[in-house]
Amino acid sequence: VIGPRTVHVERQARLHLGLLATVLIGVKAWGYQLDTYDLLYSRRGVVFGAVYADIHAALPILQGLIVLCALTALACLLFALRAIWRPAVLLGGLTLAVATVGLSLYPEFVHRFQVVPNESMMERPYIAQNIRLTRLAFGLTDVQEEVFPAERELTAADLARNDLTIKNVRLWDHRPLLATYRQLQQIRTYYDFVDVDNDRYMINGEYRQVMLSPRELSYKNLPSRIWINEHFTYTHGYGVTLGPVNRISAEGLPEFFIQDIPPVSIIDLKVTRPEIYYGEIPNEYVFTRTKAEEFDYPSGEKNVPATYTGRGGVTGLSFSRKLVFAAYFGSLKILLSNDILPESRILYHRQIRERVAKVAPFLRLDQDPYLVITQGGRLVWLVDGYTISDRMPYAQPFGRVGNYIRNSVKATVDAYEGSVDLYVSDPQDPLIQTYQRIFPGLLKPLEQMPRDLRAHLRYPQDLFTIQSHVYATYHMQDPQIF
Repeated sequence: VIGPRTVHVERQARLHLGLLATVLIGVKAWGYQLDTYDLLYSRRGVVFGAVYADIHAALPILQGLIVLCALTALACLLFALRAIWRPAVLLGGLTLAVATVGLSLYPEFVHRFQVVPNESMMERPYIAQNIRLTRLAFGLTDVQEEVFPAERELTAADLARNDLTIKNVRLWDHRPLLATYRQLQQIRTYYDFVDVDNDRYMINGEYRQVMLSPRELSYKNLPSRIWINEHFTYTHGYGVTLGPVNRISAEGLPEFFIQDIPPVSIIDLKVTRPEIYYGEIPNEYVFTRTKAEEFDYPSGEKNVPATYTGRGGVTGLSFSRKLVFAAYFGSLKILLSNDILPESRILYHRQIRERVAKVAPFLRLDQDPYLVITQGGRLVWLVDGYTISDRMPYAQPFGRVGNYIRNSVKATVDAYEGSVDLYVSDPQDPLIQTYQRIFPGLLKPLEQMPRDLRAHLRYPQDLFTIQSHVYATYHMQDPQIF
């Protein structure tokens, strides 16, 4: 009831409104408290993070708003209990004015008219923080800079002393070599080479750099793309092509250490399990151990059949399971096919990056997985995994990565069985430590990785690219010249 000089509110309505306003304003005060921490990710200044205007203008305003909200909440409580409304109205109006005018205009005024004319001096400590924490966030704190005066002339003695290095100087470029591999070693149109990777192996007693490319199956190039061919008959790629980085034949073509189908090796490195059921090409699901004959590899005019003996995929394909997979893949043919037996296996999620992502969706994966031939002759994929964040205070963001990255995980995927293992390569990373506590047993110590695989770990390509771009700016550590 509103009178000439008074406002009368029924007691129950007053209690309801007063207590509700108290709670809401208390929540808003907590929101302002959180906003003080969010200043660490400010984009107001010349660098990312809290700068002069944030610390000396926005922060005091936020702290003042926290106090005003607390007082307003008490005034609302007083209104609810004693029907005294003027303090709540006055404090509420003051809080609204400070939030509307002070928080939006005052920091910008300080930045534009006080900081910008004296930016070099006033922003210097915040630029120094940005440099220090950006280098920390992108793993650049341990970079060692050395002066290399390229003045000395090479002598025969220098070449003799570095004979192994000279033997491993790479002459082949990846792109033309990939095209050459396709021309010489594709064998059939339904095979394809996706990429060529550099690696190192002990070959005939010498540590050699080689170029390796797996021969994968490409469904888009099958001679007949009927359902049974894509899901029962043509199920896997076969073998690899491997050669030295620095030798060519008399015809100007690359030499091969391992080539052809089945793999023929002229060195002491052999491939004993050449089938590639899991690879880089995003092929669909396949069935193995069915009534239909599974194609293994071509031999002249004939095709050699295969029988899958691995543990990959899901077995026990009863009617109910076939019904589930038919619904999942949207194919009624799975349910109606007479070729699928109870002991058959269905292999799916066969693209290796997709497969690792299913196991560890919290990781960002490197764009360039690479294949390794183990000492036992198996083919195993290695994939680098990164923990990333966009909540590193003061660190400058980079593209879609955020502003923090660590190569915390090395993942392995068996090309025949699809088994995935994750190994922690950076146990000091706080993010991976947290994930280890969330998923106990999922992430193994790097020491548990087989030694023959550990010998092929390399510096991740994506991480090197990101660090190179960041270091191009953040090699400077003096805020005065930054």
